[in-house]
Amino acid sequence: SLFFSARLRRNLYPKSTTDPADATIAAIELKKLEMDGLANIYYWKNQQQEEVDFIFKQGTKIKQLIQVCYDCSNIKTKERETRFLIKASKELKCNNLIIITNDKEGEARAEWFGIKRKVNYIPLWKWLLDKNQVKLQKLEKAVKEDIKWGFKE
Repeated sequence: SLFFSARLRRNLYPKSTTDPADATIAAIELKKLEMDGLANIYYWKNQQQEEVDFIFKQGTKIKQLIQVCYDCSNIKTKERETRFLIKASKELKCNNLIIITNDKEGEARAEWFGIKRKVNYIPLWKWLLDKNQVKLQKLEKAVKEDIKWGFKE
């Protein structure tokens, strides 16, 4: 999609808290899902120029909002990235919020002007494994369907 391509270019010159390699790897992995027909990938930007890196959409439903932030140890960075996710979450009506990091894992409760959300932190390596596991499960299901109907290689 046009939005994805523009976002991918911007990820080559990211904010200082984002490792270019991490953002690019996440973008490529999401693009693979889009090319396999498993999702549509967009980004979100409001009038204040605040952005969420990736909007993961399946069909008509937005499934996940994803920020890539290499280092969330700086409190201002963490608050900024979380605030952008919360604002997008409210507008897009999606509560599945993820920040892909270098090494932070877990979840945290966050609030912005009375809007409360849970934000999940996941290291890039683990997020990649999770995405590949989903693809393998879908492939396995398709193979079982083929076998059920008598199709063989």
